[in-house]
Amino acid sequence: MCAGASEHDLLSRIMETLGPPPAWMMAAAKRTSSFFKKVPSAAAPAAAAPGISAGDGSSYVLYSKEEFEAANNCQAPAGKRYFSHTRLADIVGHYPFKQGATDTEELQERKQREALLDLLIGVLDLDPKTRWTPRQAIKHPFITGEPFTGPYQPAADSPPQPIHHHHHHS
Repeated sequence: MCAGASEHDLLSRIMETLGPPPAWMMAAAKRTSSFFKKVPSAAAPAAAAPGISAGDGSSYVLYSKEEFEAANNCQAPAGKRYFSHTRLADIVGHYPFKQGATDTEELQERKQREALLDLLIGVLDLDPKTRWTPRQAIKHPFITGEPFTGPYQPAADSPPQPIHHHHHHS
């Protein structure tokens, strides 16, 4: 068993499902080089493992399972896959509809899924600077039940103010 193998597997799944983390996180993270190789941006493969631009003409590319095993001289187990699709939009969109649903019910369900996907994209944003806070997410139409009309833009979040207790001195 590889040290970091389950982390590599998890990273590859997160990137398949949600896309790559932002470049600033790659640059700041202490263990980027354990999981990513830096290659000239022109050499970063297109669809297989898209590179994350490092801003200096090079890109970070996640090691393949084989490269990770070779670099660490070990076997990396691949975890179980629960869905036939990997991208979040495909998982939500292609999940089977209820048997015998009418066209109207299916249309309502599609709208619901669109709203759910929009909510998930906001709360699962890999970038902590742009990820929605719980206070922002709770106002999303999927939660409030308001009609979903298109991508939700939450208002800027201000952290809750501490409650000041007044102490009476006797």
